[in-house]
Amino acid sequence: MKFNVFIRQIAANKWLRVALISGCAFLLYILSFTQLEERFLSNRITADNFSRVVVPELNAENVYRELLAQGIQFPEIVVKQSILETGWYKCTYCSLASNNIFGFRKNKKYIEFDTWVEGVAYYKEWQDNYYKGGSYYVFLKKIGYAVSEQYEQKLKTIVLDFDVAAIHAPSMHLRKLFISLVEGMKDFGKNA
Repeated sequence: MKFNVFIRQIAANKWLRVALISGCAFLLYILSFTQLEERFLSNRITADNFSRVVVPELNAENVYRELLAQGIQFPEIVVKQSILETGWYKCTYCSLASNNIFGFRKNKKYIEFDTWVEGVAYYKEWQDNYYKGGSYYVFLKKIGYAVSEQYEQKLKTIVLDFDVAAIHAPSMHLRKLFISLVEGMKDFGKNA
C-alpha cells in the first residue's frame, strides 16, 4: 500500500519525477564508469604491456567497435574492407605488417602506423576529406580504392563472424529503458 502512495506522489509531483529520472540516469552513469574503471585497473599498465592493454586485439569485432568509436560512416562496409585487404587479419606479406589494415599507400609504399587503431584514425580522416555522400560502393570505385571490378561483390560476400546488432544493443537498451521510464511516468500521472 505504501508503494502505491509513493508512486502517486511521484506522478503528481513534477520535481519528484525529475529527481527520480535524474537519479536513475546518474546511477546508470556511475555503474558504467565503475565497470570501465574495473576493466582498466584489472589491466595494470606497464611499459611492457602498454600496447596490449591500450590497443585491443586485431579482429573484425574490435575493428568494428573502433570504427564506431571514431564515427566512421558505413562501418559494416569498412570492416569488410579491412578483412578483404588483410585476409581476415592473417596475411604475412601485405599492408598488415605496417599495421595498415586498409592497404593505404603513399609513393607506391604502404603507409606505416604504430598500431592498427592509428590506421583506423587515418581512414576516418581520409573518409572525411573525400566522401561527400551517395552510394559508398560507387564512391570507393570512383575514388580508385576499389580497383577490382568484383570489389563490391567481394565485400558483399564477406559474412561477419560477430553480431553487429549486439554491439549496438547495450546503448539502445538503456536508451529505450530511459524513454519508457519517462513515458511511463507521464502515462501514470494521467491515470492517477
